[in-house]
Amino acid sequence: KQEDDVEAKLDTRSLGALVYEPKAKSLRELFQKQKKALLVNQPLAGFGFVESYRKFVSKLEYQMEKHHSQVLVVSSVSENEGKSTVAANIAISLVQRDKKVLVIDGDLRRPSQFLILGIETQDKNELGEYLKSGRCSDEIITKTSISGLYFMGGRNCYSMSTDMLQSGNIEKLLKTCRRLVDYVVIDTPPAGPLGDAELFARYADEVLLVVRQNYMLAEDINDVLDHFREVGCH
Repeated sequence: KQEDDVEAKLDTRSLGALVYEPKAKSLRELFQKQKKALLVNQPLAGFGFVESYRKFVSKLEYQMEKHHSQVLVVSSVSENEGKSTVAANIAISLVQRDKKVLVIDGDLRRPSQFLILGIETQDKNELGEYLKSGRCSDEIITKTSISGLYFMGGRNCYSMSTDMLQSGNIEKLLKTCRRLVDYVVIDTPPAGPLGDAELFARYADEVLLVVRQNYMLAEDINDVLDHFREVGCH
């Protein structure tokens, strides 16, 4: 329920609390129910919202540098905890610190990063198609409108995502990505109902779990943390 509960009730440490800010800034936006997330580089983002990300990403980058880490998995226990928005804002914040960052939308069943980042995707750019075939297109990594920020993913839904991730193609892909950018941020599906996040974590360096306040039971969160530790991820 409170930030202090994280280290008191969970077998992990807290990197900080992020300020919640509603996406709708006007009645018109509220009634339109716009799907685009609130990002730290938007002019209408509040000072408290932006500042909480600045402090948080500073701690996160310190931890990753300390462990010589490049690949970060961002997940949650359940849906609607804000992990996709957090993943996008982490990537943008790192770019603002003069880093080259690749965002991978690893939620193959319900992709959302193309909406959050406002990216027009094509079938030839689909991460899912690469995972199925193993044939890599030169255009699988696309530039975004933000200098230094790159995107890999798509908009198509793949119901057999877990089988696709077990093919071994994702390991080869991430090895290549490590050479191209400073950081790779992977937005995965919720770790509670699916095993996709754990499969990504096998080839990542760090796992960040996004926990929505007053939403999930502590025991469920600890179970997910234990699953990530079992695959050897920090």
